[in-house]
Amino acid sequence: MTSSKSRTATPTLITILCIASLIGLMPAAMAGDAYPSDAVVAGFTIDPATLSAVNNTVELIDVLHQELKLEAASPLNYEVIVHLLGNVYQGRDQQPHSEGSGVMLSLEKGKVLDDRIRDLRFYTYGDFSESEAWDSFRDRIQTALLYSMNSSGSFEADEDGTVWLTVADVVDGTVNIEPDGNSMVLELTAELNYRDGSRFGLKEAPEGYRQIVQTVQLVLAPAEVPVTAEPEPEQPAMSDSAPAAVTESGGITGVYGYDASGLQIEMKDGKYVMFDIRKSPPEYMPLTSIGENHFSVDYYGEPAKLKFSLDDDGNAFAMSVEQQGHEIKLPRKL
Repeated sequence: MTSSKSRTATPTLITILCIASLIGLMPAAMAGDAYPSDAVVAGFTIDPATLSAVNNTVELIDVLHQELKLEAASPLNYEVIVHLLGNVYQGRDQQPHSEGSGVMLSLEKGKVLDDRIRDLRFYTYGDFSESEAWDSFRDRIQTALLYSMNSSGSFEADEDGTVWLTVADVVDGTVNIEPDGNSMVLELTAELNYRDGSRFGLKEAPEGYRQIVQTVQLVLAPAEVPVTAEPEPEQPAMSDSAPAAVTESGGITGVYGYDASGLQIEMKDGKYVMFDIRKSPPEYMPLTSIGENHFSVDYYGEPAKLKFSLDDDGNAFAMSVEQQGHEIKLPRKL
């Protein structure tokens, strides 16, 4: 049993995690010479060929989910969050209608990100799963196309709310697209949050630094809503062909955290346990299930709650830790 004296001397789990994620405010050297030493860089790109067969917003967001790429780097020695945004407008003279995707990525200590978003270490807003975040983004973009102040009025939705369209062009964010009164532009850009240790972080780069955000613009043209075909009679479900349900825990075993720090979840004697990878020998703390992908754990006498975010394959890509009214979200490292 842990004594009251040892509990007093042991920092809370949230405190340790915050120190690990926010420690150090001095700039770190960038990896290589390709990025400026005084700027945080974030840019989105996508191969236009992947968008050529898009017919509606469902297919559009699915392609973005699978193929949108991010190249980003930071010279700062603390975390910078890159949040994917969608700006909807007809022309640059308009105030863009901005919608957040709920998909975020973490830049740390000069480490360069350069890959498809789905293959990078990413977060989602709240307890969204991977698909839920992109589905929410789709719904927001559909609403912006149909009902925002920037809406051209040319787009139509079917009975399911899906907006039918094509991607007429894909251009760099520096191009000034002249509105034609019919098409709309979806600009994919980033909102940066500098996690300097303040409660909510900073929206602007710290003094002496700048941010360079490179965007990509998708020119969306309205398409005719297809006539709805009569639904086919529903076939009885085959019990042996039904997909296996995701288990309550999903694929949660792994290491979560930043850099050298980390919390590992593994199965021991038929139960999930957590331990700090920096301590040897490991001190195992059993997890108690309190809901779907939701557990409680006693961290050296201080109760904490763990919530795992799952990808489309049922594997966790992040773990939220809540303790004493504070919460931090840790990406999965391994």
